[in-house]
Amino acid sequence: MNPNKDYFLYRLSTSLCVCTVVMALSTYITRQATQVITKKIHSLNASIINKKRTLNMLSSEWCHLNSPNHLQNINKKKVKLKSVHPTQTSSLA
Repeated sequence: MNPNKDYFLYRLSTSLCVCTVVMALSTYITRQATQVITKKIHSLNASIINKKRTLNMLSSEWCHLNSPNHLQNINKKKVKLKSVHPTQTSSLA
């Protein structure tokens, strides 16, 4: 065989092996980075779900605490405010 052809085939096979190793390493690094990001996404999604549950619970508690019946009961037990009558108001005109 031709020595130049043998050298060319040797260099070509060496280059292809190096390219294969670089591509494999690149794929591995990309996969690892993707797994880290995926774990972070799952963690953030779980945190969002937890925050939404907490927000829903606080919202329902707030609605209960601001309901007219509840406020009226608190007024009767602790504050003892009286209703305002129309004769107690004045006009600014």
